[in-house]
Amino acid sequence: MKGKYNPWLVIATILLQTLLIAIINIELCTYPDTSKLKAFVTFINFIIMGLSVLVIVSIKQILKNHKKQVEDSYLRQHLHEVEDMIIVLNSERHEYVRHIQILQSMLYLQEMKAAEDYIDGIARDYLPMQEIILVKDPALKSLLISKQKVAESFKVDFAFAIKCDLTCIGVEKWDLCSIIGNLLDNAFDASIQGPLPPRVTMEIKHEENKYVIYVHNSGMHVPEWQKKKLFEPRYTNKDSENHGYGLYVVKQLVDKYNGEIKMISQDKISFIVYLPEKGAGKNDTERGGLPGEVHGKAVTGYR
Repeated sequence: MKGKYNPWLVIATILLQTLLIAIINIELCTYPDTSKLKAFVTFINFIIMGLSVLVIVSIKQILKNHKKQVEDSYLRQHLHEVEDMIIVLNSERHEYVRHIQILQSMLYLQEMKAAEDYIDGIARDYLPMQEIILVKDPALKSLLISKQKVAESFKVDFAFAIKCDLTCIGVEKWDLCSIIGNLLDNAFDASIQGPLPPRVTMEIKHEENKYVIYVHNSGMHVPEWQKKKLFEPRYTNKDSENHGYGLYVVKQLVDKYNGEIKMISQDKISFIVYLPEKGAGKNDTERGGLPGEVHGKAVTGYR
């Protein structure tokens, strides 16, 4: 099948090399006239060299195939988020039509005060959506909208603050969205399972020529032995085959850009990601308070 590569080919090749070397050693030890073995050994050496080249090519193909699988998982994740957002938008459209019909009936009955109160209630519920529009990058904007809706559906108190301009961040847009999206998904899951009311906060700053992403959640304390396993593939405490790759993907992406990720478990669970700038000497005005500072909040118990 196209795109597949059997790792057993590499294993078989290595075993064949080992067998040939073992045969040569046995012959050298048991054959009475070693001079006659010279031509045979030279031939075997060429075979071993050929097999070594095959092993190298096979390993490169396996790594390439693994990279393709990871990229496919990123794409599936983004498509899933887009699908969720489409569902949310369709439901919002349904709600919008219903609100219009109710307001139309109130105005027809001359119930002005009731209509004003109704509009005020709707405006409070939709206020968080208005603050996200200040995010410049459309991919990140869509991600935050999607995650706010996820937080609202699970009754998670979610707040975020982007305190710097992300134009000069040295990470591709799709990779940045994968990092933030997986961190938030993990934080939502952890906060829901925790003993406290579920709360998640995210903050992005520019500190000491690096972009720093802080994600905090109110989940349960993580012991030291478990911290080492969090970034391993398929490690999860949730009963689902779809989980276990989020933090692993984050770690792979952070390493790809020579960044750093830390996990702190005290009164709250915190993940801190350090990402580089595009180039040296580029700085922003975050320390003095950025004019375009963006905040948002998903209200617990939304509608």
